Amino acid sequence: MNEKYFLKKVPVPITITKGDELIYVNEETENLTGYKEEELIGKDVSLLYPSLFEFKNIKFTAVKNKGIRGMRTKLKRKDGKILNVSVNVNLLEYEDGTSGGIGAVFDITPIIHQEDRLQENIKKLYMLYNVLKTITSSLNLDDIIKSTVEAIKEYFGIEVIGISVLTEKDGEKYVKVKYYIGYDFKKADKYTKLHLEEWKEKANIVYTISTGKISYIPDVTKDYKRYLNLDPDIRSSLALPIKAKDEILGGIVLESKEVDIFKKEDIELLTIIADMLATVMLNARLYEKTLELSIKDALTGVYNHRYFYDQLHKEIERYERYGIPFSLAILDLDKFKEVNDTYGHIEGDKVLRKIGKLLEENVRKHIDTVCRYGGDEFSIIFSNTYLNEAKNVVDRIIEIINKNHEKLHNITISIGLGEYRGEEDSQFIAKVDALTYKAKKKGGNKVEIEDFPISI
Repeated sequence: MNEKYFLKKVPVPITITKGDELIYVNEETENLTGYKEEELIGKDVSLLYPSLFEFKNIKFTAVKNKGIRGMRTKLKRKDGKILNVSVNVNLLEYEDGTSGGIGAVFDITPIIHQEDRLQENIKKLYMLYNVLKTITSSLNLDDIIKSTVEAIKEYFGIEVIGISVLTEKDGEKYVKVKYYIGYDFKKADKYTKLHLEEWKEKANIVYTISTGKISYIPDVTKDYKRYLNLDPDIRSSLALPIKAKDEILGGIVLESKEVDIFKKEDIELLTIIADMLATVMLNARLYEKTLELSIKDALTGVYNHRYFYDQLHKEIERYERYGIPFSLAILDLDKFKEVNDTYGHIEGDKVLRKIGKLLEENVRKHIDTVCRYGGDEFSIIFSNTYLNEAKNVVDRIIEIINKNHEKLHNITISIGLGEYRGEEDSQFIAKVDALTYKAKKKGGNKVEIEDFPISI
């Protein structure tokens, strides 16, 4: 067969079959498969194809379509190495009625690897896009962290992911978990706030936040000292700091049941996310500070007049929609002008700050609202509170102010107290303000409750 002579010179692996038997291979086929010609001739062509299903599919498709072009499958070399190949087959009919084919095989393994890398990069970009979209769509840090954790979880598909922040209280630093996925809540609950120094060598995330360094433990069974062992099946732990320049803000921890699962490119990707989070955390902090400045009184530190009206309208809306009661107290300092005249305005400012602090300390945090209503006037909105309940609180406030009379230059306080009953906001404020004036006119140091004056 003269054609075979020319096929030997073709720089592409060529095989010819009769039935399923190899009857010809060229030198390029030998190079591709690692077999010598004599090792292939007379053998079933399935020798080269590890998947019987794929081999039968090639034959079926070729017969059905009278040939095939570019069908992908896997080829097994003599040394056991698996190649990704593209197969082209033209059908042959022999004189004795036997069918066969002449096929060309192309090694596309490098292309497949490139495609895999491309798909992986697309997946990474998609994940980064989701994270970026999340962190730029809100200034609420809790929402940002939750969505970021979920995006990382979707990408890596591993068992445990969490983000923690560095907090400080009374001069002590703590690592506080903001959001996590994977650990049993009952087991992990007591570890959601850890003292920085105490836990530095006991928890991987605390070590990372303490040192500002990436910490990767490929196998926690060999390095228990920095693993909490909340799940005995966990094997690898990776922690990365979230930092802006030299300031450490928090950290990301990922843990898996597989040993040494994290690759260099995974760490690089997570570092990018940590850097993005650092910028967002700084912006969120700045936003919170700016927001606080806009709603806080600069002198006393309590909420300002503008915030008072915002909260009052919210309480009225809750009352109208759900019937939830609330009460309002307006407090006026008695003889405050004498303090300014006798001791000066600087000392008067100190008294105002002390009064503001005292009021905040004696109401419910995050429930009741203390505001500076005017020059020497304060207000307290008692949320979800009936008149008699609010009365108990203001009685206690007057008692405490009287006990601190020396520190406050003998300042006393007149209080008007009312419960909202569906009137217009201006009418409600005017009613309570009139009660305050009534208490002051009677000599001060007392509470007036609507039409029922009570002396102190």
